[in-house]
Amino acid sequence: MKKIFAYICVVIGVGALGVSSVPRIMHKIWDWNNVHVNRSAWWCKHSNMGGGDLVKLSYLDDIKKFWAYKDYQFPKAADSGKKNINLYIYGDSYTEDIPDSAFANVNEYHYNTKLKPKTYVLDTGKRNILIIEITERLTLESFSSPAIYNVLKCGEPPAAAPVKNEPTPPGNASPVAAPRRKASFTLVSKTNYSQIINTNLEYVLFDYKAINRIRQYKADMNYGLFHHASGDVAISDNGQYIFFKPTVEQGGTYSCYTPVPDDQLNSTVSTLNEIYEHYKKAGFAEVYFSVIPGAATILQPDNYNAFIPRLYGSPALKMPVIDVYSIYRKYPDPASLYRKGDTHWNNNGLQIWLGLVNNELRKQSGR
Repeated sequence: MKKIFAYICVVIGVGALGVSSVPRIMHKIWDWNNVHVNRSAWWCKHSNMGGGDLVKLSYLDDIKKFWAYKDYQFPKAADSGKKNINLYIYGDSYTEDIPDSAFANVNEYHYNTKLKPKTYVLDTGKRNILIIEITERLTLESFSSPAIYNVLKCGEPPAAAPVKNEPTPPGNASPVAAPRRKASFTLVSKTNYSQIINTNLEYVLFDYKAINRIRQYKADMNYGLFHHASGDVAISDNGQYIFFKPTVEQGGTYSCYTPVPDDQLNSTVSTLNEIYEHYKKAGFAEVYFSVIPGAATILQPDNYNAFIPRLYGSPALKMPVIDVYSIYRKYPDPASLYRKGDTHWNNNGLQIWLGLVNNELRKQSGR
């Protein structure tokens, strides 16, 4: 009996590890859980009424000052002239909620993330604009080497259809219409998922309502007695915010306080230049790069490594940027830019970025 129980545990463990190692499966489980499982479910529904992803991660559901609802609003953008732009955004969770109507002068809108690769065919009758958006902590990981260039591939244009009602020329060669210039490409990105497997395993194996309540009590005690947060969450120096711990750890890979050597910065610039030239040759009218600063970068700027301004200020960088960092840094109320208890911006921070993007789109539409 003990052996049978041991074998069952091994099978369950191996199965859970396999599921936890595949981001697409975890994404589907999470989506299903959010749609089909209510708050009183016994499995996989650790949620709260108003907290963000950091509140959930730290189990600080009872600390109401970290609560903030997602407040995104998307009024229809004012167009200037005709809708002659086909907009492509390769983004992440900061931009995935934005609808096409929020962008100015857009005829077609195509969006994808590293988890949702797609192939696009450019219509040269329109101005094709590509915006590469990424959160600050993942920028070096994604663009410090040319590896990402190998998975952002251009495909062959589709074969042209024969012209109808035309005589066949000598040599049995069928006449074809002169194809308009098109290029296709797939937007994909690689990432190392080993860093989140433990979190996924915990979600699959131990996310039960009874256990979660114990975790919440423990989190409340750590916060109340020791001013600490649980898991991968850190309390800000002034106690008013919570941050994703890897973004503030001294010496951490994702930390906004870890110095970035010149050679690493230069490697990132070189990679961005390769990507820029590649997609310009593919037929894009313009390609933009936009780094979204992490909350700690703006809300706790002492000892910031200045990665974003150094990257944008590099004289070697060819790719134009959508620079929300400079506005955030001078903003009179920086706390009003980010959603409390979450790693993302709030509606105010989002609208500033959208305003910059739409200004560029209107300029491009008039060219």
